[in-house]
Amino acid sequence: MERDLPGRQGRLLFVCLAAGRVRPATRAELLAALWPGDPPARAEAALSSLLSKLRRTLGPHRLEGRGHVQLRLPQDAWVDLEASTAAVHRAEGAVTRKDWHAAWGPARLAQHIAARGFLPGEEAPWIDERRSQVEAFYLRSLELAAQACLGIGGAKLVTGERTARTLIAADRG
Repeated sequence: MERDLPGRQGRLLFVCLAAGRVRPATRAELLAALWPGDPPARAEAALSSLLSKLRRTLGPHRLEGRGHVQLRLPQDAWVDLEASTAAVHRAEGAVTRKDWHAAWGPARLAQHIAARGFLPGEEAPWIDERRSQVEAFYLRSLELAAQACLGIGGAKLVTGERTARTLIAADRG
C-alpha cells in the first residue's frame, strides 16, 4: 500500500496518524508534523489535499473528522509500534513471574521490531520523540531477552551472552 500513498508527505501523514491513532490529531498538530518550523504559504490547502488523497487510498471510512482527524484501522490491524509496546509489557510481566519461556518470545519480537528504528532519514520533533521511545524499547527488549535466556539456561546462554553484549554496545552508542 505504501506506493499508493501520496508521496513522502502522504507517507509521513499516514505514519503520524497511525502512530497516534488512539486519539484524534488536530489540524495544527498535523501541520506541525508535516512542516516543522516553517510551513509553506498554503500549508492548510496542502494538508487538505493530502488528507483527501489519503482518504481515497485508504477508503473514506478509515479517516474520520475534518478539524480533528483520526485513523480507524480494522480490529485485526497490526501496527509495529503497538506490537512492540505490547510485547515489552508481556515480557516484563513474564520476567516478574520468572516465566522465562513466556518472556523470551515477546522480548525477541520487541527487539526485532525496535531494531529497525523509526522513520530513518526523516527529521521532525514528533519523529525524534517516537524514535527515542523506540530506542528505549529496543534497549529494554534486549535486557528482557537476556534475562529470559539466563533464566532458561542451557543452549540459550549463548544467545543471552550475545544479547547482553548487544545491549552494552547499544547503550554506549
